[in-house]
Amino acid sequence: MNNDTAILKAAYTAWSAASALRKRRLRNKRFTYGDQWSDPATDSEGRITTEEAVIHKKYGTRPITNNVLRQMVKTIVGRFRAEHLRTQQPDERLSATAEANALNELDSRALEEFLISGCCVQRIDQVADLDQQRTEVHNVSLSQFFIIAVR
Repeated sequence: MNNDTAILKAAYTAWSAASALRKRRLRNKRFTYGDQWSDPATDSEGRITTEEAVIHKKYGTRPITNNVLRQMVKTIVGRFRAEHLRTQQPDERLSATAEANALNELDSRALEEFLISGCCVQRIDQVADLDQQRTEVHNVSLSQFFIIAVR
């Protein structure tokens, strides 16, 4: 087996190993954004359907959704943003660059992802640009993330 094939096999194995994480994340995300009744369920005739359909068929009404999760996530992320602004020095506030604001927004989105899924990933790159070294930060989607060790 050549090195390219070994890397692809390792990547596939890593991707497969993280499938439970991706599935749990999607369910948590659905719950957070108000879709709390779409989990698979078996109806009285043995057919696979959604929890909402089973409840509707059994009781004749749609289930009630009282979504406090989304509001809690919004509140925590909002407090994080406000605390970041409060702890900046006055001269930092006046000279705040778009780069600093973008990093604050990336961190806010990473916190939101953490609150929803229980983990978040950021990639930090050192980029050489016209004889200057700069740092770039990127949030990584958990739906596209896996780790392999290449030797």
